[in-house]
Amino acid sequence: MEAERTVERPGAGVVISGGASGMGLAVARRLVAAGTPVGLFDVAADKVAAALEELKGGPGRASGFCVDTADEEAVEAAMSEAEASLGSLGGAVAAAGVRQTATPALDLSVEEWDRIFRVNVRGAFVFVRAAARRMRETGGGSIVTIASVVASRVRLGSTAYGASKAAVLRMTQGLAVDLAPYGIRVNAVCPGPTMTPMIEEAIRTEGTRVIEEKVQGSLAGARPAIPLGRMARPEEQAAVIAFLLSEESSFMTGAAVYVDGGLAVV
Repeated sequence: MEAERTVERPGAGVVISGGASGMGLAVARRLVAAGTPVGLFDVAADKVAAALEELKGGPGRASGFCVDTADEEAVEAAMSEAEASLGSLGGAVAAAGVRQTATPALDLSVEEWDRIFRVNVRGAFVFVRAAARRMRETGGGSIVTIASVVASRVRLGSTAYGASKAAVLRMTQGLAVDLAPYGIRVNAVCPGPTMTPMIEEAIRTEGTRVIEEKVQGSLAGARPAIPLGRMARPEEQAAVIAFLLSEESSFMTGAAVYVDGGLAVV
């Protein structure tokens, strides 16, 4: 993708929550390589430092902000710092999220439910709102949220996670309508299983059967096979996110783009 088409407003920066690993970092790599300045928001200071070291020397500059995206005051302060560091903001990617260990609904604790919603829903809203407030003042932009294929289909043992991602999807649609008068577009990417640190954590806690079930399906888990027969790479998700940030998607808002190897249709 040409550098001048990396974001809807060329020269403007992009902030990324969960930007120090997984899909967020894959997006940052792509944008920095195209000359776009990025701000990485992540709760893990060591990961932020490692990501900044990796991105150092690219055509686009990278700044890091260690912050809990569910903390409204901290996010507002960090977003002001990001704007000062990067210049005006033209894009935001809400990629921070946590997974749910497969748990039957009757065994799911309220504390776990709250933890998942705090990060996946509250955190996404607080982060996106802070970015949008600044875009409103500087000519608009593009926001991408990360929902999931389970936002629209049930997976056993994932009640809280699925509900949180469905909430992200509906939030995205509401924001698209509310922010359209300010020239701000808001779209969601709905990934299928992707090789990220979240999957690596699942392997550590649930074993390698996780990969087999995700790709080949599981009758016991009501999980169909992925038609394309493999998991996605973070870079494949990043390519679609970059498209949604760019002027090439200029008439798209409120959309849910499934990047799932065909999983949503089986």
